[in-house]
Amino acid sequence: MNVKKKICKLFCTVLCLLLVLGITGCGNEGEEPVQPVTELSDEAIEELHSSLKTTNGGYGFYFNEAIDAETITAEILLPYIMAEYADANDIDLSVQNLYTFSDYESFSKDKGALEGFSKKEIDEFIKQRFHIARDFTPDVEHPWNHHDGSEVYLYEVPNFAAFFLYDVNDEMYYFVSVPRMNAISQIYQNFVKAEQTEDAVYIYDKPIIDMTGSTYHTISTAFKSGYLSEEDNQAYKDEYCLDSYNMKELPAYVTEDGEFDSEIAFDTFNSRIPTYKHTFKKADNGNYYWFASEIVEHGVDMAEDGEETSAE
Repeated sequence: MNVKKKICKLFCTVLCLLLVLGITGCGNEGEEPVQPVTELSDEAIEELHSSLKTTNGGYGFYFNEAIDAETITAEILLPYIMAEYADANDIDLSVQNLYTFSDYESFSKDKGALEGFSKKEIDEFIKQRFHIARDFTPDVEHPWNHHDGSEVYLYEVPNFAAFFLYDVNDEMYYFVSVPRMNAISQIYQNFVKAEQTEDAVYIYDKPIIDMTGSTYHTISTAFKSGYLSEEDNQAYKDEYCLDSYNMKELPAYVTEDGEFDSEIAFDTFNSRIPTYKHTFKKADNGNYYWFASEIVEHGVDMAEDGEETSAE
């Protein structure tokens, strides 16, 4: 009887020890216990994916070079922020085409007709949307910034015939575009997949960007991250520009009514479209915010003999 009690007691001791080891995750020295990842719903993933472009679909985080929240420039970020801020505050940016001044005096006369954006409000909008607490006030040493004396600084926006002006006197941003030259774009997204970790979400996709100029359309897969030399611009076109057309000779992916058919376009150009990886980080409040975007798989070039060759 005593032997049975001893065996039973020993069995209970071993069982308790195993339970303790299992609960504390101490089976292997130095290993952290695996924490479950709370998966986001399909709707939440779709919302994050949609946020990669502006509400109107005209601009987004698709560039020929990797970008991230810690190093992104005002020339890249401000067009996105201005479009989203304008949408949130019912401001029509399409009428801001009054680039008729060439010096501060003429600007001072004309700026009353422009919609101004308070730098303080824009900075707060950037902080809330992207967790970026950085001063984007133009630096005269920045090669893309032009200035008139010490009173007005211009951000030239790549990809568009447009500018953002910052007036130091009233700490206001103003958006203007060059009349009859303003380009309009529309981004179409093809979702590939999403991955999640404990503190981040990674979304992979392929974009097509329909850039509408004054006389023709250009079909691209990346915005320019800055102004390029003639040689670099040609290399950019070779890799990222898929096609161009005018409304008199419509390609197969444009309907007779002039509507862009993104499904046909993706089928037509799929192998030539790069795959992007977008990183969203988790904030302390549980929400996710955009942190970085980069091309992780380049498309392929079409050789003259019809064979596909890697663009990398």
